Amino acid sequence: MRPYIALCAAGLLAALLTGCSGLPASTEELLEAPQLSPDQAALADALARGLGTEDFTLKYPVSGENRTAYILCNLDDEEGNEAVAFYSLGEEETIRMNILDQTADGQWESVYDMAGAGDDVNTVDFAPISRQDRNDLIISWRDRGSTELDVEIYSYEGGLLSNLFSGTGDRIYFMDINSDGYSEMVLLGWASSRDPSIQIVRRAGSRVIARDETILNSRAIDFTGLTLGRTLDGDTALYVDELISSSSAATDVVVLNGFQMDVVTAEDPAAEDGELSDEESESLYDQTIRPADLICRDLDGDGIVEIPSSQLLPGYSSSGEDETIYRVDYRALSDGELVDSYSTVSNEEMGYTFLLPDSWVDTVTIRRVTETNEWQFYPYTEDETVTGPVLLSIKVSSHQDYEDKFSTAVYFPLATRGIFEYTASIPTADHPLSITEEEVRSRFLLN
Repeated sequence: MRPYIALCAAGLLAALLTGCSGLPASTEELLEAPQLSPDQAALADALARGLGTEDFTLKYPVSGENRTAYILCNLDDEEGNEAVAFYSLGEEETIRMNILDQTADGQWESVYDMAGAGDDVNTVDFAPISRQDRNDLIISWRDRGSTELDVEIYSYEGGLLSNLFSGTGDRIYFMDINSDGYSEMVLLGWASSRDPSIQIVRRAGSRVIARDETILNSRAIDFTGLTLGRTLDGDTALYVDELISSSSAATDVVVLNGFQMDVVTAEDPAAEDGELSDEESESLYDQTIRPADLICRDLDGDGIVEIPSSQLLPGYSSSGEDETIYRVDYRALSDGELVDSYSTVSNEEMGYTFLLPDSWVDTVTIRRVTETNEWQFYPYTEDETVTGPVLLSIKVSSHQDYEDKFSTAVYFPLATRGIFEYTASIPTADHPLSITEEEVRSRFLLN
């Protein structure tokens, strides 16, 4: 068991100005327009002057963190922010994009205008892909009736917007894969063969390029996440979480050698042709299959990403689904195999996770005490009439909860969040499976 443990300088203007306010895309359909602050009004006036008309309708990105009318970010090497706005003219539905910049005396003016590359703006992001000292502007556009995104990377300098890259994908992620200060963009989507695929878009000298698409497992029908981390062997890897049905997920592990991609979970063609036995044909990919809500994660913060699986705790059965408690086991990739890392139980309702000691796996189970919001851990016996001693109790309470004045249990604090206090007690300290207060603290994690 191992122990637990957009460079966007947006100004804080007000709801319509900030690039992180999360204003809903339906704002343009409000019956009454919101009152503009002086800063917002200055941008609106500058856009109207640049367009030569006030007959325009602002458009909003429909997804992502930046979903406001005027999105602020520093796009060049000068001090101060630029603003990005999307709009349509008059009765037209065509979306256009406008860049507004500030003059030496601080006045806003429209400096660049162009037609959009789709019917809707899906996301707007900022990342230092081509230069370390500035952000590039990354926009994903969507045509109505299509699930595929058109992804464009733009560089802004001296009032001009240059297109650095055009591509397609369904999911977009930004990360510094090789820790050199530049961001890479990872695109998950569907290749021309309609197979699921992955691309890495990155800086190469003075250009921004993409590696050829690398095909992922053909059973994937959608993507649910992407995590950058390491394997136990120390290799850098991308962990692609995929839906393979409405209720099941699996993971493709893409090991990186520089930017060369090796899908180590790729299935053996002989297995697909039925030339291997059932045991021989179970691929590494098959071993990652689990319920759809479980995703890969680096739970203990050591940089190594683990792949989850789940099973019922001893004493529970799937027939009582509403009352069941599952154990989630995490495994890491080592030399082409998945090896056990740690096991956890998670109280989603109360918002915490507990890492089980190795000696508790398959030997300890949990009972709920709903009256006091407690989980009690005790040794499991197949004879349900025999109740073992309580090894640990984790309790969640607030200042408003009733306290039993006659309780003899001694609780020690674990964490607080808002009005809630997380505490624990160790009723039995002399059992062979007992653990210490220090161990409890080190294994407790807020979700």
